[in-house]
Amino acid sequence: MAQFSIQESPITNELTTLIDDGFRQHGKEATGYDSPIDRVAFVAKDKDTFVGAVTAHVLWGTLHIRHMFIETKYRRQGLGKLLMEKALEFGKARGCSVAFVDTMSFQALGFYQRLGFVHEFTRTGFAQNSVLYYLKKELS
Repeated sequence: MAQFSIQESPITNELTTLIDDGFRQHGKEATGYDSPIDRVAFVAKDKDTFVGAVTAHVLWGTLHIRHMFIETKYRRQGLGKLLMEKALEFGKARGCSVAFVDTMSFQALGFYQRLGFVHEFTRTGFAQNSVLYYLKKELS
């Protein structure tokens, strides 16, 4: 039997590539479908100052919105909608049929619903009785 060592590691670009390539290869072997994992970030700045961003990746024909953040003083000015529009356009241009996002109960459920995302399911068990909502939006 092999001798394994397990170490804590930062998530580097190299590690992300190794995992993505392995995932793609396994999927291709199992299904015959090759799904590039296309990651992107859209970053908003006020002059040279970071004010917000959305990150997403394309996976198996879907767009997964991973992170969305806007600095407090820039919220409620339409920036979130602009960032999400960029991410959704990115997904559509790559042939994604749906977009997925998750958000905590203290975050932005109403925001995503106003953008056309539909609540699919809820996960409980988080600190402070917080709830995680999973949402989906049809892109085609």
